Amino acid sequence: YFVITCERSVLYDRINRRVDIMREGGLLKEMIGLLLSGVNKNMTSMKGIGYREFLENEGFMERFNEIINKLKCDGEFKISDEGLLKCENFERNVLIDKVLKEFSKPEYEPLVEEVFEKIKLDTRHFAKRQITWFKRENGVKWINRSEEAFDSVSKIISFITESFMI
Repeated sequence: YFVITCERSVLYDRINRRVDIMREGGLLKEMIGLLLSGVNKNMTSMKGIGYREFLENEGFMERFNEIINKLKCDGEFKISDEGLLKCENFERNVLIDKVLKEFSKPEYEPLVEEVFEKIKLDTRHFAKRQITWFKRENGVKWINRSEEAFDSVSKIISFITESFMI
């Protein structure tokens, strides 16, 4: 099989930009919604990169629980028997937006930034482990992505054509 690669600095820059795009695309809001739905760190789905960093960050989780307790004391929602939040006077999305607004305050920006930096770090470590794994595999064809895209595709086609010629 083929492994398309590039310089590590380029790869890490792309990873960092991708996490920034995820942040701009609403990953924090998504995570708040998941937490309000009752997810926890023991669930397999929450052990993936991008979710576990929120759940493992004690400061983030403490602040989330403080916000929820404040809203609960204000009577804005209650916890059902199943452990899910039940909104009394408004839709669930309004509750998500209220929690998100709290996390958008300047005093919590360093906390949120810390979580996203950890997502970047964990993703870079994961990419490094993937590269290490591929290096141990036999028969891998490495293609440097820094070359023109057409050249990379041409190399793959040439290899396939040459490999299967009788």
